[in-house]
Amino acid sequence: MTKEIKKQHQQKLAELLEQRRRLLSMPAEKALDEILESPDALPLVHSFSGEDFYFLIHDIGLDDALPLLSMASASQWEYILDVEGWQRDRITLHPTLKWFDLLLQADADRFIQWVQKEKLELFEFCLFKTIEVRIREHDEDPGVFGDDFVTLDGIFYFRFADRSVDDSPEADLLPEKEEILLSLLKKLADADHVVYQKILFEFASILPAETEEEIYRLRNVRMAEKGFLPFDEAIGIYQPLHGVTEGKMQKRMTRLGASRKSTIPLSLYPVSVISGEDLFSRTMNQIDSSGLFSALESEFAVLCNTIIAADQKTIRERGELAGIVEKVCGYTSIGLQKLSGNMEKPHIESLISLISEYPLSAFFKTGYGLVLELKWRIDRWLKKSWFQENALSLGFWGEEWLGVLGGLLLKKPLYFDNYETGKMYREFTSMTDIQKTEEAVSDIIRFDTLFSVLDISFEPLSSYFVTYKNLLLTLWARVQLGLDSRLLPIELDRFRGFFQTIFEESPESLEKGTQKGEQAKKRITIHAKTTFVNWISAKTGWMDNEITNRYGLIFNKLFQEIENEYGSVSAKDLDPRYVRLFLLL
Repeated sequence: MTKEIKKQHQQKLAELLEQRRRLLSMPAEKALDEILESPDALPLVHSFSGEDFYFLIHDIGLDDALPLLSMASASQWEYILDVEGWQRDRITLHPTLKWFDLLLQADADRFIQWVQKEKLELFEFCLFKTIEVRIREHDEDPGVFGDDFVTLDGIFYFRFADRSVDDSPEADLLPEKEEILLSLLKKLADADHVVYQKILFEFASILPAETEEEIYRLRNVRMAEKGFLPFDEAIGIYQPLHGVTEGKMQKRMTRLGASRKSTIPLSLYPVSVISGEDLFSRTMNQIDSSGLFSALESEFAVLCNTIIAADQKTIRERGELAGIVEKVCGYTSIGLQKLSGNMEKPHIESLISLISEYPLSAFFKTGYGLVLELKWRIDRWLKKSWFQENALSLGFWGEEWLGVLGGLLLKKPLYFDNYETGKMYREFTSMTDIQKTEEAVSDIIRFDTLFSVLDISFEPLSSYFVTYKNLLLTLWARVQLGLDSRLLPIELDRFRGFFQTIFEESPESLEKGTQKGEQAKKRITIHAKTTFVNWISAKTGWMDNEITNRYGLIFNKLFQEIENEYGSVSAKDLDPRYVRLFLLL
């Protein structure tokens, strides 16, 4: 191949790449029209990676995408079956046959040839699991086979699996499978009757376990090229890098930035759905070098595929892929910020340099490792906690901390967002998420330590919802009222006297209340806060300054909550049904 031809070839590939980028930015229906109207429709379709083609036809709709399926390459067909036809390490018959049927509709003649040359083992395995074959002797009466046997040539008779003894999850789909297989066999017999008879004669003698294992092995080789590793290998992406620093990380063999020489089509879909404001997304948007961007684009797609394999998900549409992309971007961003010295706004130039020198998977593992450290910290604490010893429910920690603990106790921990972005739980996306969660975890453990030292006589109150807040405040109120230190509700009349002593009216509130004709909002007195700390000190033996240093901020939040809840309520208007920070009768 001359230099001129090579140059033209590279130019054509670049043009196809830009066309694909443009198509992926369009609505699916418009992209379909653009492809079908293109003078280079066939090479354009073939230029899509298997992943991008798979997402594209699902975005368009499988029935509408039949013209694209008819133009797809054999490797694109193969990728579809590799994704759809497996549940972990087992072939799933119904999805496989469903796609056989779609490909048969798209281009029947080509599909039959493809099955004969490249997918004969898979087809025979499906037949083995689905039909029973009998061969009629030349002098044998066909009536001996029964009405449930079907023949296309008067020699080979077959019937479908007995539904009454099929207890598999796909048993209800047998009528549809029968129609698909019958259509396939008819088309095969019409195309090449000798091959049809050969297949029916041979498939009954295959060893299903060995056949499935060999098909699975070859499928894994193909999928691994795209980042879809077997589950036991892919799950390693979640293995954290402990105590990693930039100096200790293993660098790439070659720095990114050189032009791509791979003949494998570049997957564009993952990067095309990046829409967040996380650190990694912003860094990618600032890259000027086309060579570096393309290399990172490819690496990012492989990382997303690895996560899909590790999470054992089948992602078919752009919306589903967006969740994976958000996850990868989030943990990669956390890793980037961690390795940038936890700077709030690292320099983009230094971030680009980092992702050029080190693999994206290292940043992902670093970011995810920080979340796992929080999870493991909670797991260790639970085993020896006062909370666990008293067999309390997670609701004891109140709505916010319940959410934090619930997210961290999941097998794959999530951030408690409390619907700030429309979700109760989501993936961690920044060091701010890590820091907020870490602060909540530290506060929970501090309170648990406090309760264990207070030596509380805890008796479950079936008619009350006990939380760490009303437990602590009720015990304090009982002591101030001269009651015993057992956790029991306080009579409302006695509590009203205590309630009046802990509040005072500030000058600002008095002025505001006078102007508006409203009752002035009250605040907790300094004396009340001091008696609270003194009570804690007397019960624990800790010094006042020690308590203030460890619990000052938490206690201030608690007192602020009391002010917000009851600062505008008079003692005579208190109703035990609506007082949640104290246990009242």
